[in-house]
Amino acid sequence: MNYLFDLDDTIYYQDQPFIDTFELMFADRFSLDPVKLFIQFRVHSEETFARSEKNEISMEDMYVYRIGEAFKDLGAEITREEALEFQYTYANLQHHLKLNDGMRTILDYCKDHDIFVSLITNGPWEHQRQKINSLGLGEWIDLDKILISSEVGFRKPGREIYDMAVERFNLDLNETYFVGDSFDNDIAGAHNAGWKSIWFNHRHRTVNYDYNADYEVFTYEELLQLIKTL
Repeated sequence: MNYLFDLDDTIYYQDQPFIDTFELMFADRFSLDPVKLFIQFRVHSEETFARSEKNEISMEDMYVYRIGEAFKDLGAEITREEALEFQYTYANLQHHLKLNDGMRTILDYCKDHDIFVSLITNGPWEHQRQKINSLGLGEWIDLDKILISSEVGFRKPGREIYDMAVERFNLDLNETYFVGDSFDNDIAGAHNAGWKSIWFNHRHRTVNYDYNADYEVFTYEELLQLIKTL
């Protein structure tokens, strides 16, 4: 069996460095729920990332927009300078990521049972590579066998990046699952490319699609048990 994972908010919980940044900068100023703020931040990040890859918006303007709009969604405002400081602090904390024990157990199980594991992730290649290195994923994954959208020129949910994985890694789609937290990017992308999928819906989101993931799990423990049975 083969398992290809999304990186952000799947391999690790993406909200922790975000919450830590909010606590450092704004906890004494805004009585906002940082988890809700993070969710809106993710919405606006997805909204602008494709434009940044096409050079329709600068990276700096994307950084300012996505956190600024998230604050506005929750009824607050920050300055451009504060938005940039937030981004730099957040990025610094992302360089010190730690792998959750549950995900480590999954990767150990796959390694012990000779199960192929890799990554398909959207994002700026240098930033994503830094996170991959910080998490120490080279212990389980061949770092030459990962696909980052800005490196390869295609992004989820487009099927091209999935097709590229099939070709590069010689995957049998009858024996391959894509695991991700975002239905819009990960599950829809896998579906469009004819892949099987596992929705790691740890944030208990609801979606409105006319199809489902092959499996839906809510915790790392559930994901491990599913992998053991497939």
